[in-house]
Amino acid sequence: MKKNRFLRKGRTLKNNNRRRLMLKRAHQKVLKRRKMYSNYEMFTDLARVS
Repeated sequence: MKKNRFLRKGRTLKNNNRRRLMLKRAHQKVLKRRKMYSNYEMFTDLARVS
């Protein structure tokens, strides 16, 4: 189940930290997408070989 980030109460971030956190989250999404794509490519290659 997806975590809801908005309900979490924590320390309020300064603008600099907020920006860094947003970049980090965006980058994590990119890495996840890249990993999924490489797995997909690997499986399609295996399917082609067999």
